[in-house]
Amino acid sequence: MITLELIFGTLVALFLPGFAWSFVFFEKRKLGALERIAISFGLSVVIVSLTVLLLNYIFNMAITLPNVLVIIAVLVSSAAAAAIVRGKSRGVKQRSPEEKI
Repeated sequence: MITLELIFGTLVALFLPGFAWSFVFFEKRKLGALERIAISFGLSVVIVSLTVLLLNYIFNMAITLPNVLVIIAVLVSSAAAAAIVRGKSRGVKQRSPEEKI
């Protein structure tokens, strides 16, 4: 059980925020899969660390697990929203659920 929690926690903290922000910073077809994964780990470490430390310094917010999870959720959702807006502004056609791949 602890192994599953460790794997899930590592993915959430060290991969997901950077993966979401990589779609904001780089075009979808610009990076290969391996490059996007490598950049995702680096972006996650930088973005999550700086955000947590800045909120601790500016607002004196304690660094606890619930606070960090909320910060990660906000970072991922804001990156997803920014990527969607960026895709629509570029005229990227969104595939409907009825279309076959």
